[in-house]
Amino acid sequence: MIKIAVIGKNICDSRFIKEKLADYDIKTDIDLQIRCFEKCETLDEEYSVFNRFDLIILYDGYSERDSSLSGIELAGRIRSVYGDEKAELIFISDNERSACEAIRFRPFDFILNPVTSEALFNALDRYVRNKCGSFHRFSFIKDRTENIIMVSRIRYLQSMGKRLIIHTVNDNIEIYGRLSEVMKQDCFSDFILIHKSYLVNPGFIERYTYNKVYVYGKEKEELPVSRNRQDEVKKLLIKI
Repeated sequence: MIKIAVIGKNICDSRFIKEKLADYDIKTDIDLQIRCFEKCETLDEEYSVFNRFDLIILYDGYSERDSSLSGIELAGRIRSVYGDEKAELIFISDNERSACEAIRFRPFDFILNPVTSEALFNALDRYVRNKCGSFHRFSFIKDRTENIIMVSRIRYLQSMGKRLIIHTVNDNIEIYGRLSEVMKQDCFSDFILIHKSYLVNPGFIERYTYNKVYVYGKEKEELPVSRNRQDEVKKLLIKI
């Protein structure tokens, strides 16, 4: 889960950013927890009671409802008063000059107004790559578009000839590909091949018998363990 705080220049901007973050969450299945704040003072109050965020997207000036604290000033308090060096900051700026003033607070990125989906998604892609690394995410092409999904959200992969079905926590995604090739990627090194058609995330295995594994999900599923994999699967599951 990635906790994100949003403070736009006005309520409409904040709503737009939140909607686009929700779209990105659906696309990537990363599990974003998004909170919008009407003004910087409110987020400052959250920090005063030790509530922290992984990523903060904020307008660097005074929002329409702010009277005493700008985005730049809030960033300074986050870094110096509350000592939070881990939170990444993405500043929204009206011009490049105001963006330069924020450099001392070590921002992750800048986005110039008006905020576009493309600019926001590009910044999020870089954040996910930097935070999670390639080892924890799976990149694939669907409908001629690159998609990213966190491996921890994948319950199992199912091979159906030249097609591959990615069974996630919330959805099933069908792509072109062969399981024998995909499973070679480092991000699936902890997954267990129980059958030539099934590669399972052990974190979602509720229990197992000699010839079946029971996988968590919206509904519990039984997946077959092939005869020639039974001994190996048992050894791997005992170690977990």
